[in-house]
Amino acid sequence: LQPRAAYNLEHEQIDGAFTFRTDDYLLEARWWKIPIEPKHLRDFEGKIRSKAKNVLGLFISVNGFTEGSMQRRSDESALLLMDGADLFAVLEARIGLPELLERKRRHAAQTGSPWISVAEIV
Repeated sequence: LQPRAAYNLEHEQIDGAFTFRTDDYLLEARWWKIPIEPKHLRDFEGKIRSKAKNVLGLFISVNGFTEGSMQRRSDESALLLMDGADLFAVLEARIGLPELLERKRRHAAQTGSPWISVAEIV
């Protein structure tokens, strides 16, 4: 995945970046006690849009996303969502990270939705 650790640019902080297949991803990771609201997704999408055209974003929230965040639909968004259950499925080797990313990316491309749970995939 050729990961890059967190880094700062002028007026913004990126939690990490990686390359998967031919796509470059920016990573946002939140370990908050509360689910992520749509505002935080919009802020991250702004970071993604300010980069090269083919950049995708992976937003990981250990405690998930609000219903409004998961139901967002966009034909322009390059954003994928991963929650704690997704992360633990990868760590427990129930699904590989490459397969999970591929399935989430395909779902987003086909539906416009950045969210599909690992339970729906495996």
